[in-house]
Amino acid sequence: MRMILTALAVIVIATPALGAGMACHNRGTVKQHLSKNYKEKSIALGVANNGGVVELFTAKDGKTWTIVITLPTGPTCLIAAGKDWEDLPLALYGKAL
Repeated sequence: MRMILTALAVIVIATPALGAGMACHNRGTVKQHLSKNYKEKSIALGVANNGGVVELFTAKDGKTWTIVITLPTGPTCLIAAGKDWEDLPLALYGKAL
C-alpha cells in the first residue's frame, strides 16, 4: 500500500497542471458519490510532496476502487479508478513481488 501511494505521489508531483481538465469537486461531494454509487470507503491515505492528500477508496468486495487527491487549495480530484482491487498480505511488504 505504501509503495502504491508513493508511486502516486510521484505522478502527482510530475503533473504540472494538476486539476486542469480533471474531474474535481469538494471532498464531501466526492466521498458521498463514491459511497452511494460504488459502496467505496477510504482505506488508505498519504501526504504528497506538494501538500496534497492522496486517498484510496475501495468497495468492501474489491469490485471497484478510486484514487483521488485533495489539493491544498481545496478541490478533490480524480487520479485513477478501476475494478478488481486486491489487498496484499502484510507479509509481502519488503519482499520482491
